[in-house]
Amino acid sequence: MRKKLLSYLLVVSMVLSLITALPITAHADDSYDAVIDVVNGTGTGDGWTYESGEIWINESGSYFISGDGIQTSNRIQVKAGITAAVTLDDVNINTVLPFNCGDNSNVTVVLVDNSENIFSGGGAHAGLRVAPTATLTITTAGQSIGNGSLSAQGGEDNSSNWASAGIGGSQLEQSGTIVINGGTVYAKGGNGRPSGTWTGPGGAGIGGASGRACGDITINGGNVTAFGGDVNPEGAGIGGGSSDPSTYIGKITINGGRVRAYSGQTGTSGTGIGFCSAIAIADAADVNAYSSGNYPAIYGTTDTTGHSAFLLNFMLDASVSQDTDITITQKDDSGDNFQLMLPNGYKNLAATVGTSNNYTGDLSDGSKKIVALSDEGTEFPGIWDSSGTALSSYSVKLKANPVCMINSTEYETLDSALANVTFGQTIKLLTDITHNSRIKIDSNGFDLTLDLNGHTLTVEAPSSCIEIHNSSNISVIDSVGDGMLIANTTGDGAIALRAESYGNIMVDAPLTINAMSSNSRGIRTYAAGSVTVTDAEINASKIGVESYGDWNYHQDASTITVTGNITMSGDSTEYGAYAYSGGEVTINGDVEGANTGLCSDGGTLTVTGDVSGNTEGVRMYSDGGNITVTGNVSSPGNYSYGILASGGTIAVTGNVSANGSNAIAVCSNGSGSVMVGGNVNATGTSSFGAEVWDNSSVKIDGIINATGYVSIAGTVKGPGDTYEPTKLAGYYTYANSSNLLNYVLVKGIYQVTFDTQGGSTIESVTTGYNTEITSPTEPTRTGYTFGGWYKEAACTNAWNFATDKVTTATTLFAKWIPNPFMVTFNTQGGNTIGSV
Repeated sequence: MRKKLLSYLLVVSMVLSLITALPITAHADDSYDAVIDVVNGTGTGDGWTYESGEIWINESGSYFISGDGIQTSNRIQVKAGITAAVTLDDVNINTVLPFNCGDNSNVTVVLVDNSENIFSGGGAHAGLRVAPTATLTITTAGQSIGNGSLSAQGGEDNSSNWASAGIGGSQLEQSGTIVINGGTVYAKGGNGRPSGTWTGPGGAGIGGASGRACGDITINGGNVTAFGGDVNPEGAGIGGGSSDPSTYIGKITINGGRVRAYSGQTGTSGTGIGFCSAIAIADAADVNAYSSGNYPAIYGTTDTTGHSAFLLNFMLDASVSQDTDITITQKDDSGDNFQLMLPNGYKNLAATVGTSNNYTGDLSDGSKKIVALSDEGTEFPGIWDSSGTALSSYSVKLKANPVCMINSTEYETLDSALANVTFGQTIKLLTDITHNSRIKIDSNGFDLTLDLNGHTLTVEAPSSCIEIHNSSNISVIDSVGDGMLIANTTGDGAIALRAESYGNIMVDAPLTINAMSSNSRGIRTYAAGSVTVTDAEINASKIGVESYGDWNYHQDASTITVTGNITMSGDSTEYGAYAYSGGEVTINGDVEGANTGLCSDGGTLTVTGDVSGNTEGVRMYSDGGNITVTGNVSSPGNYSYGILASGGTIAVTGNVSANGSNAIAVCSNGSGSVMVGGNVNATGTSSFGAEVWDNSSVKIDGIINATGYVSIAGTVKGPGDTYEPTKLAGYYTYANSSNLLNYVLVKGIYQVTFDTQGGSTIESVTTGYNTEITSPTEPTRTGYTFGGWYKEAACTNAWNFATDKVTTATTLFAKWIPNPFMVTFNTQGGNTIGSV
């Protein structure tokens, strides 16, 4: 009896002093009223019983309970009204109500060094229940290291029960008084239930059960981590189990230690610390709190005092999508630097910051900015750590940086700007943007300008990148310079830029089109649509640009004007540029088609650069079409055509080449008319310079350099097989009969070059086919006498200017004869030597 009395007095003394200096020797039976094995329900000492899986602490005293980390379903029950010190050593209980502090009980839990104690609740109960009238103190007092840990998981919401707290209230219960003095403590509230026939919110990590208040919670030390229940988080990480202010009862006091408190995720109502009547946080405390919902990370009432009023409080804007951790660092040069992190999935952060300096958040990825809640359009300069200022007055937001603006209104996405833009307004980019959907305007007569403002706009879409209808207009400009528009199609059969029904697209900025998915086009206009591009590189798999003229009832021509180059690649490639039935295409650049460079089927194409295609350089399908090329045309493949005209008119200012085997440089049939301002080359095996059929004609202002010269309706003719009289003065005519149904005109201007082989320069001359030339001025060379012009560098066969005729490009070579010199010998009085 004397021992029991002494033990009772000792426990009372321990609780009153928070057992700050209790000497304990682990497992020493005489140090405790009882030593208990929780797994087997066996032990020594008095004041406890075990029956039907429950260890009951029936009398006030000190108890040592161990479990060697073995999970058990035996639970610990502290009887109502009992004052007990319970020392835990590797206790692991997984059952309904693992540890219960009964009504009006006063329980001190001591965590043994290096121990891990786990209480996994279920059903309607907390992992470690603290009845509304009970008091729980968690400590490591008397331990030499103080690293013992306790983990508690509350029961989740189900069809039979509401969610409970990790440490605190069981189903629909307010928690009692909770004090944490030391140790590593982890608590997780029970999860809520998703929306459906019955929606149940989650419980607090430490505090009230779902929908219920917390009692007083005091943290004086230790390392405390608490999570509210996930799925419809209503409870706090630390605090009440409801956001309803009518339930705010308990006070939360944090005097020291390291505290990390998180709301649950996938909901809008949770908070890190709060849902209580008052909050006080001392300067010495290290506190971070996080919320995934719309409530601040620390949320109390106006009775919020101490350092909690000086917390740095970040709130992400509701529209911000956060998919990564955000690091926040102090930007000023003070010695009180800090760094905070807002984890992925949480929107709000509150933290004690031990500095009296002004500070500003700085995001590691530069993707967002901090703005004041009171003025979201202004960069927030920071927060002063001053007393007497309510917490809510200096909350801030981490808001996504605006990517564009309309007048002075900023937008965080291009989609939101496009949804709000009105007729005649300009959307100005503020940063580089990758837009993953098409920009489409089909409102009748709408007008929009996109100002790149020195930035790059990349539009990636499966069907079309920019699509304009119904007499609407979109202009892409760059008011600063260095901006760029990139249009990337991702789906088969896509069209990067598309204008129809009198819609207009104008791009006055560098443009790159990549339409490389199968059967895709770079630019397409029809139904009187138009596209104008001033600086472009177009890469496409099927057609670079195509314009349709007479489309249904639209009689006005569709037009495309591109300044830049077109490059084609892919197995399904057809044309670099295509104009159909009155469609008009102008390319101020080069066109490189994998198969055909240009094609007209009743449309008009104008190209100021070079054109190439492996099968056909330029193709005309029918009458009524016109193609003009001011550069050169080439087709290097075997059995290819430099120009193939089946009607219409083709005019090429430069040279035309088709140097593969069995190739034809220029072919005209079906009343086609072809004009070539330069030379025609077809040097491959079995190739022809020009071929005409079916009332067609070819006119060549240069020369033909080909294996086979010309073919007139299947009859091969050489350079000398001309028809007289000529069809056109100054040209040689090649035809089969006087009716001239098919003919080729060759101006035949050949260049004669004079190689002086070391002498003075003589300029080259040009002449027609089979003509004589006049001997030029004789060149000079020191020490030599000019010996005439010869046909080869060895000067074997002399060129006769009276009889020799020029039939091809020719080089003549100068012959030099060394001049003789007289050598005289002066013997100065000796015998005479003759001169040589």
